[in-house]
Amino acid sequence: MNGGFDYGNARVRAMRSRMISRDVYRELVTATTIERILGVLGDTDYAPDVETAITRYRGPERYDRALSAHLAGTLRSVQGFYDGPPRRDVELLLLHHDLDNLVTIVRGQAALPGSAETASLLVPAGSLDHAALEELARQPGLRETVELMVAWGVPSRDTARNVLHVWPQYDRTGNIAVLETALAAAYAAHLAESIDPRGGHLSVMLASWIDTINILTSLRLRASRLDGEPVPAVEPLPGGRIGAGAISAAITATAADAAATLGALAPIPGWDAALDAWAEHERIDVLSDDLAAARTRWAVSLFHRGDPLGIDVPLAFIAAKENEVRNLRLVGQGCIHGVAPPDIEARLVVP
Repeated sequence: MNGGFDYGNARVRAMRSRMISRDVYRELVTATTIERILGVLGDTDYAPDVETAITRYRGPERYDRALSAHLAGTLRSVQGFYDGPPRRDVELLLLHHDLDNLVTIVRGQAALPGSAETASLLVPAGSLDHAALEELARQPGLRETVELMVAWGVPSRDTARNVLHVWPQYDRTGNIAVLETALAAAYAAHLAESIDPRGGHLSVMLASWIDTINILTSLRLRASRLDGEPVPAVEPLPGGRIGAGAISAAITATAADAAATLGALAPIPGWDAALDAWAEHERIDVLSDDLAAARTRWAVSLFHRGDPLGIDVPLAFIAAKENEVRNLRLVGQGCIHGVAPPDIEARLVVP
């Protein structure tokens, strides 16, 4: 039984053949202007979105808008290839875009309510479409945005209400991290309810997003905690595969011990090596990139070793496409800031 994946998987494999090749990446990293990069992309599957962005926007915004539109359109197409349970599985793989967008909106509303600039940073690739995201971003204030999320039940009515429950704490402290943490907890709870306890690559992927947040939160607390201070209470997000004990222990452990403990429980191949490297440099930003790169390589490998008639094919493609857009953003940033081509190329993840 393929569960209804056969048609969609055939379409996804065809889309994979049109992704950016290594030769095109080499051409992109040597481009000296955003205009040149857009010209190269104009000969790829990005062409329609590049053309639209050039006519509507100016400056570097053209590039960001083209990438966002292409990613959102591509992932919406993937959703449309499936029906029933397969479509619900694909939607779970895209749910993290909703969380990313809502965090972006909350930060924008806290800094400058109703700002049109926030909309340019959104990627409507999850369950919330462009119109819904803009409506949230256009609210006159942050409280109204949160209330609208609750009214819409994002991601579910119970979890959305939990975000509103922490509003008094945010109102008292002005600490936007309070709302961001509540949003992450709401989405983690929603994913935890959706993860199949029998396992499978889909459940590994969903759990790895939650594990990533828990690992980085724990190690940030470790970095900010002063010797002699009491260990802060940590409530890891639900649904991850690394237990609360290991997450809490990392806060007070040496870097080597924290890396060994977390790495031994890591659900993704390569995370142990990323954590060992962190134990040497202790840079959270580098670790975050390394964890994401290892997850991408693991997910994309499912094209070859996964079930050709199951969720593994769209899982691999979604990971590859999201990584491709991440690579292109790095290329654009490198071009704007004058980074040498070899240094740009070194940061790209090309599985």
